[in-house]
Amino acid sequence: MPYRPSFRSLAVAFSTCACMAVSHAQDAKLRVKVKADLLAPPDRELGLSKVVYGDEGSFVALKTLGGKSALGGLSTSELGWQLHVIGSEKMAEIKHDQPKFVWGVGPVAMETIETFNKQFRIILSKPDPDHGQLLLLQQVLSPRSLTGRAAAMVAQVPYDLFGKTNEYFKPGITIGFTTTVATDGKHMLIGLTPASTTRSAGAPLVAVMVDGAMKPVWMRNLATEPANVRTEVISTSVDKNGSAWYLVKNITNADPKTKEVVGYTYSLYRLDSLGQQAFPLDLGKKDFVQEARVAQLPNGTWACAGIYSNGEANRNESVGIFRTELNATDGKWRMASRTPFNLREVKKVQRLQANMHLEQAWPKADGSLLVVAERSGMETHLVSDLSGKKSEKTEWVNGNLHVMELDPAGAMKWYSEVPREMSFTNDGPGKTFSILFQDQLYLFYNDAASNVELRKKNEAIEPVDKPKEALMLEFRGDGGYKETVVLREGTRQGYFDADAVWPLGSGLYGLEGAPDFRKDRTFPVLIEMVDGGRR
Repeated sequence: MPYRPSFRSLAVAFSTCACMAVSHAQDAKLRVKVKADLLAPPDRELGLSKVVYGDEGSFVALKTLGGKSALGGLSTSELGWQLHVIGSEKMAEIKHDQPKFVWGVGPVAMETIETFNKQFRIILSKPDPDHGQLLLLQQVLSPRSLTGRAAAMVAQVPYDLFGKTNEYFKPGITIGFTTTVATDGKHMLIGLTPASTTRSAGAPLVAVMVDGAMKPVWMRNLATEPANVRTEVISTSVDKNGSAWYLVKNITNADPKTKEVVGYTYSLYRLDSLGQQAFPLDLGKKDFVQEARVAQLPNGTWACAGIYSNGEANRNESVGIFRTELNATDGKWRMASRTPFNLREVKKVQRLQANMHLEQAWPKADGSLLVVAERSGMETHLVSDLSGKKSEKTEWVNGNLHVMELDPAGAMKWYSEVPREMSFTNDGPGKTFSILFQDQLYLFYNDAASNVELRKKNEAIEPVDKPKEALMLEFRGDGGYKETVVLREGTRQGYFDADAVWPLGSGLYGLEGAPDFRKDRTFPVLIEMVDGGRR
């Protein structure tokens, strides 16, 4: 879980699958297909928890009751999990099953799934109280038949590493491990964070790094700041050396009462066999970080971009976007560049942007960063009823998209503001997500197709508060963009419901869609990006 330009589009429809194929900018030679089976009955109880690559013609979806993603602390019956093999061409289900796992006497808990080193694996766990350790196991299965070898040992993790006693580890109860594969595919992190467990209060950050043969390289826990009242892991990455990198929001005051107290800081942590090292983000005495994302550049340098504000602004207001890089020599962040947001007009008064959320920061091959931000938060605004009468309503509003490219020095190459207003009881239908593929940036969101032409003409867009269309936006190199309706099959229209986007490799991305905004019916969506010059 992160747009566009001129291109010719070609809609390709299957009898059982909605698929939009788009021929893009000539220099990029990319085709994008957004696939979903809109004619099949949607899932009503199960939802996507994770999606991984299967084989050349399929992917595997882990589905849980309600699409739960924080699995730690839950039993098999509470998870209600199943594996579903789905064909990637027409999105038809090939098989579904709940494989059984055996390791000695007593139940084994399913933790997560991953395709690593060209094999589909299920990560498992089982307490070993007699030896004060947790057994971390794996089972390799065929991604088509969901059958295969017996379970095998991966690592024996001491209870002390969790800082927990025997009572924390219950037979058949998932711990909450997730996986992160290194960019070069040679290492994999099996880790626990507060976000991956329902027992988030006091949850440890535990990391087990394995090599391509699933042999442990090191295992450690990340020590968080003593003053924290809550620790939020924003992102987790693994570099080619087998080190884990965590971007963490350290919350010291969850409800500050004065403007002088920010209540949180951001730090990037490196964890490996040598221990841990912290690299706190600091913008100086005046400005502070509101949200941040990190990305490793092609030369190996860690870059950070984010939203910043200062003490003169209201707490919900933001000044702009910053960019900085980590100096590997002294471990310090370089002087940050700053690019202010466009101002907004409120009752004919120019104001700072409010309720800004950083969706993603994407690294390009030349070291530039593409930064995607949007207005997103609870707001009280005027809405009209059928008679045209306006009244105040408090709900979640997803507003304009702010997208910019910052060169390696942090200077702005271009800045595009995409007008949009989506309101609903929650932020689910209004969420935007982005994908960067071969330096081409794409945005995906729910909106109204009628707004596409209004944006072209630079006219006021129509606010949206009900299902209309799903759109894809592609950026050109100069910040111009073009939008296309996707997830449509005849008279049927699907919508994005993407709490997470899972990169599957080879230009494939899995996510969840829905036939409406009700959240109780969902279906898998596959985005396929193909090099148009490839035969």
